[in-house]
Amino acid sequence: MLDAAGYGATRIAEYRRDQGSRNWGYSIAVKAWNDGCRTPHLADLLASMTVLDGVGLDNRRNTDPKVHLRAALAVIDTCLAAHVGESGSILRRLARRRERLNVQLAASPRAQVEKPRNLRPARTSSPGMAPLQAGSQSKS
Repeated sequence: MLDAAGYGATRIAEYRRDQGSRNWGYSIAVKAWNDGCRTPHLADLLASMTVLDGVGLDNRRNTDPKVHLRAALAVIDTCLAAHVGESGSILRRLARRRERLNVQLAASPRAQVEKPRNLRPARTSSPGMAPLQAGSQSKS
């Protein structure tokens, strides 16, 4: 029964995410996961949405910038522990995603370099004139 509910929640959350209601889709996936629907497809969707969509609220509330990676890793670990001994492409995908998350967690945080806001080149012509083309100037 929970597998069918997990399948339905996964489909609805994917639909909401694809239609632009990412927060709604994320909350549906979290609710289904917390209710006990621990299917591999729901774990895959929830892990990816946690990394991509769960960042905003978690980073505002917590000082740890990698809290969303740890949450996604916990979801994947729970699912892999529940499906020990089973095989399938979705479980292999979860194992690869787990490895990538561990690499991201082990990496040191990058320093934020402030970039200049205006990256346009300087003006090359006066008002009312066409811009100069490279190579169109005559050499005297």
